[in-house]
Amino acid sequence: MGKFQDVINQVDLFIRKYYKNEMIKGFILFVGVLLLTYFTVSALEYFGRFGSLTRFVLLVSFVAVNGFLFIKYLLVPVLKLSRLGKNMTVWDAAEKIGGFFPEIGDKLRNTLQLERDLNSSGLLNLELVKASIEQRSMKLSVVPFSTAIDLKENRRYLKYVLPIIAGFIFVAVVNPGLFLEGSNRVINFNEEFVAPAPFEFVLESKNQVTEGEDYLLEIKIVGNELPDEVRVVSTNGTYNLTKKSKTRFFYRFSNMSADLSFYCEANGFKSENFNVDVLYKPVIEDISLNVVYPKHTGLKSTRFDNTGDISVPEGSTIEWLIKAKNLSELNVAFLDTLFNLKTNLTNSYSFKRKFFNSENYVLITSSDEVKNADSLNYSVSVVKDEFPQISIEEEVDSMNSLKRFVQGEISDDYGFRGLTATMKVIGKDTSYSVKTGIKINSLATAQLFSFYIDLSEFNLKPGDRIEYSFAVTDNDEINGFKSSSTGKRVFEIPSLEDLENELANKSENLESEMDKALKDAEELKKEIHEMKNEVMNKQNLDWKDKQSIENLLNMQKDLNERIEKMQMENEKLNNERENFLEEDPELEEKRAQLEKLMEELMDEELLELFKQLEELLNEMNKDQLLENLDQLEQKSENLNDELDRTLELFKMMEINEKLSSLEEQLKELAEQQEELKEMTENKELSPEELSEKQEELNKKFDEIQKDMDEIEEKNQQLQNPMDIQF
Repeated sequence: MGKFQDVINQVDLFIRKYYKNEMIKGFILFVGVLLLTYFTVSALEYFGRFGSLTRFVLLVSFVAVNGFLFIKYLLVPVLKLSRLGKNMTVWDAAEKIGGFFPEIGDKLRNTLQLERDLNSSGLLNLELVKASIEQRSMKLSVVPFSTAIDLKENRRYLKYVLPIIAGFIFVAVVNPGLFLEGSNRVINFNEEFVAPAPFEFVLESKNQVTEGEDYLLEIKIVGNELPDEVRVVSTNGTYNLTKKSKTRFFYRFSNMSADLSFYCEANGFKSENFNVDVLYKPVIEDISLNVVYPKHTGLKSTRFDNTGDISVPEGSTIEWLIKAKNLSELNVAFLDTLFNLKTNLTNSYSFKRKFFNSENYVLITSSDEVKNADSLNYSVSVVKDEFPQISIEEEVDSMNSLKRFVQGEISDDYGFRGLTATMKVIGKDTSYSVKTGIKINSLATAQLFSFYIDLSEFNLKPGDRIEYSFAVTDNDEINGFKSSSTGKRVFEIPSLEDLENELANKSENLESEMDKALKDAEELKKEIHEMKNEVMNKQNLDWKDKQSIENLLNMQKDLNERIEKMQMENEKLNNERENFLEEDPELEEKRAQLEKLMEELMDEELLELFKQLEELLNEMNKDQLLENLDQLEQKSENLNDELDRTLELFKMMEINEKLSSLEEQLKELAEQQEELKEMTENKELSPEELSEKQEELNKKFDEIQKDMDEIEEKNQQLQNPMDIQF
């Protein structure tokens, strides 16, 4: 049965080529019809601008026709070629082959019939039948059945399709809108498409706007016919646009808070629908500042709401508490620091910073839609801790310059750490400082203080100097406890020589005052005596007598004041000697005696008599007046004697003091002369230097000799000169 199988294979090749030919022919037909129907439907809609129903019918018709052709003439041959579905049988193929080869058609059918009969049980001579089939098959196998189908014959269909393709390409190049617009409107049959106007609405403004800002809608009209009026129909309402020029119109939507949809219309024509998206900007709803003050201020932590500007003391720590919406990122920019805060579920943000100097800062907000949407400028003003203030006033004891009373005032913005008085002694042989704390209220920002200074406690010597000042320290630990001090007050004791000269001058002045007091006392005694005689010799007293008494009282007051001044000057002089000089106990005893004499000069009885005289001035009783004047005359005589005695004692003391000083000077001069002698013997100095130093010593000796002469002269002026031997 080998030759018969060859025949079957030839039939199978015929069938496959048959279906391949059908597939090629179907593809050419499908492409041609597809392009033709696409052109037809697009052209009809492009020029006809049908309604939704007609466009739906056109779409369905296009899909139905081309779907049918695709399935029947392209998909089915492909499936059969792939042996899917119901294919052509061998008998059907034999009929078709007979049509192409009539001379072998019957033979092929008979051979197939014999093969079918061979498989039935009715044949008796099987071998004979097989031989016949084999003989017939040998003749048929040499005929190539597939050559009956010529695939190239399909080219004849191209003459119908190629013009369609060429026309399609031409229209697509010349007027692509016919296909694009037409097919688009057919596909989107349920949408409304506005008929093209003789002009075009061109949106020139952006399609986005930030929340809260105004949106400026700008429309440009492009075309041959330009409308005079343009309206906008939006979700916010319908408005007439303002004409800016022939081709430009605008309208401002204020304070945008939601997305905007709109279209424009003019002369009965509408634009396409436009949409403007609102970009929601971040909004800071609340800013609170929690301030923690430096410990030394004594201030409690305070919260400030709804503010970003603040003034705080130096060293304060500020914590920001910020609430916001639509915020994705918050940047806080200081001069040298940037805080970057990301969004969170609570929409709350916080950060803290310590401040020592004033500084500006910026809050920069961003949302998911708007980067760096807004910037808010604030400032932190830092109030520097002030230096403490101190001022003092000093009162010196009028009788003793070593006793001083200081009153002062201190102030600070927050309080104090301490107040000290510093006393620095600078002497010839030693120098040292003494600091004394002064008790104050550390919390009071302003207060008074007082301090008593007794410089005698420092055992100052001639030539020594003491400097004293006051310093206050505040409680500002941040800046290392700032201090302020008063200027240095200086008290300097003159050198021994200067001091002695100064005391000598004061003694001379005091002696001069005593001389004047003695003269005033003598004058007062004389006036009292004369007044007594006048009153005694008059029968009646008149106004002249009254005037004389008044003059007498004035003389007494002047004398009293002079004596009080003498007492004060003497006390001051004694204090200075006690403070700075070491004196002979004998001189100190005499000085005490002199001071006692001065205190007793104007005794109570004498003062009482003058007081009575003043009272008698109005009565002018002659007898009483004479009695009073008589007593005053006796007392004034005693006063003169006491003054004379006091002056004599004072002069003697002056001489003794000068003698004591000369003795010290002579001892010192002798020591210097001895030192110079040793230098001469040791040849430590040149002849010129020796000569200069010897000349200096000679000058000092001359001065001492001069002082000795003065002492001798003063001694001779005494009522009872002393026996002085040099």
